[in-house]
Amino acid sequence: MASIDIRNDFIRYINNEIRFQKQHGNGCIVAKMNSLTDKNIIMNFYEASQAGVQVDLIARGICCLRPGIQGFSDNIGVISIVGRFLEHSRIYYFHHNGDDRVFLSSAELMTRNMVKRVELLFPAASKRENKKMTGHMNMSSARKTPTDQ
Repeated sequence: MASIDIRNDFIRYINNEIRFQKQHGNGCIVAKMNSLTDKNIIMNFYEASQAGVQVDLIARGICCLRPGIQGFSDNIGVISIVGRFLEHSRIYYFHHNGDDRVFLSSAELMTRNMVKRVELLFPAASKRENKKMTGHMNMSSARKTPTDQ
């Protein structure tokens, strides 16, 4: 179970990718969710992009982040997967310098989910499950996670 303020957990994982990008040049984040509206998370994704981290966002609904702005968010791609079925999977992938971290969560990256609310954020159970989850995300993404390349 995640902390009551799950936002700090996500920011910590994003900051780790920024650090790995600066040290090793391999920062990568892929997030699959329904909505992204939390300003603090969005600002951290912008910071990651500016540091060179590759960020792929797969969103079904609202996404308040503006990708592809030269020098600001040019390392961020957003794919919309609006379809006839509501997409419920929320999968968050962090390359973590080759030691992939894949999390499943009940939380959307929305302010109402980030503060004063109990949400689940838990790691995939094994390397096999990591691969299965990143494969699921890669079906929706134009870019493959480093593990699957």
